[in-house]
Amino acid sequence: MVIERTVYVKNGDLNINSRRRASTIMNGLSNEFEPSEVRILMIDETGTFGGHWREYDEVWGFLGDAKVILEDIKTKERKTYEAINGTRMFIPSGVASKVEAIKGTVIVTCAPYSANREKQTHKYEIK
Repeated sequence: MVIERTVYVKNGDLNINSRRRASTIMNGLSNEFEPSEVRILMIDETGTFGGHWREYDEVWGFLGDAKVILEDIKTKERKTYEAINGTRMFIPSGVASKVEAIKGTVIVTCAPYSANREKQTHKYEIK
């Protein structure tokens, strides 16, 4: 099952002080891949995001609060994760995602390549 390859680290490398929050997503030592695309999502309104799966692996990092629901598109096996400051997730290809995030949450996504992102992203409804 593809979903079994998911890596979830709830309290990863995190440093918080009164002025900022910092968390390491990829450190060059034990990465699943070398990223060529890094995207930053700032959640400006509490809501639900995602509803798709990709043909490639991704690593996500979180600052803030969210619930992440993953579903294996072939077996329909589903897992739910709490994402807080410092959470790091490796999401294998073929696993659909849905994120319920509160306003102010920051999500950083890393992908091994960025060419054809739109063609390699497929809508998928997780109910």
